[in-house]
Amino acid sequence: MGDPPTGLTLHYARQLRTEEDFAKLAEDAGIRTCECADFSENSLSVERLHKVLELCLGCEKLRVLKLFKSNVGDSGAKAIADFLEKSHSIEELHLSYNHLTAEGVETMVASVERARSSDQGPLWLRVEHNDVLSPDAVLKDLISRFSVCAGTDLIRCGIKKCLNGRRVHLPHFCSQREGPRGPGPTEGKLPGDSPKGQRSRSNPERGQRRKGGSQQQGKQEGRERRGGALLKP
Repeated sequence: MGDPPTGLTLHYARQLRTEEDFAKLAEDAGIRTCECADFSENSLSVERLHKVLELCLGCEKLRVLKLFKSNVGDSGAKAIADFLEKSHSIEELHLSYNHLTAEGVETMVASVERARSSDQGPLWLRVEHNDVLSPDAVLKDLISRFSVCAGTDLIRCGIKKCLNGRRVHLPHFCSQREGPRGPGPTEGKLPGDSPKGQRSRSNPERGQRRKGGSQQQGKQEGRERRGGALLKP
């Protein structure tokens, strides 16, 4: 990963619900100067996604765009592909936990290949935990037909460079809803969330203390049973 944006970060996560919210966004002067724009966890229709992307095109310094958990599907991918062909500053695009299929991912990858010059750094495209079936085969196909790197070498591949000189990084791509069940990314997780199906491990000694306490209490009660009755303190 590259250095975090040093300029303004625009925070609109979970805040775009009504037309009034979008009107407020359009009047926000920060949209023209920000380096990072967070529109995650909004249920964005294609029409509303168009509005967000149109505003983002007005920001010449935008490096990071977050749209994870925003109900983006393949129709939205076409709007994003158009945005990627026009934006010359974007370095990171976060789209995990949406509803993209292999078709939507390819649409965006193809647009980057058409528009991104060889002297630009690669696009860091996060599309894990979407609806891509057979992700291993899809990734292999994308690498064979487009300028794509799996981004598995996180030391030599990052925001600013690619070890293989490719134009798109697809890190964690194979962790789809139908793919390997590896540890999930931190994207989209709320404070205090525990992975589904796992118990919190914040206090691993709690169960041991309970078990040990019960055993100790039983021994104590056994010692106190002398005449067939439990002696109370």
